[in-house]
Amino acid sequence: MKKTFRFTLKTKPSDKYPEGKLIAQRVVEFGTEKYPWPKDWEESVMAQMTLIEYKEKFIKEHIDVIIDEETELDL
Repeated sequence: MKKTFRFTLKTKPSDKYPEGKLIAQRVVEFGTEKYPWPKDWEESVMAQMTLIEYKEKFIKEHIDVIIDEETELDL
């Protein structure tokens, strides 16, 4: 059994973007015939860990956090 999820990365709501600004979006399918996605995926610790790990990977692909000694903001 395969299961498809949509991952969406967007900013928090603001005055300019009350719904948040879309940064990236991807549709991902989990599970194969050999390793089916569990039907009770919401209760499955392994399935939840897989989703969390993919979420972290997805964020790292699109966001860099830079720490430096500059005090001026790049607006």
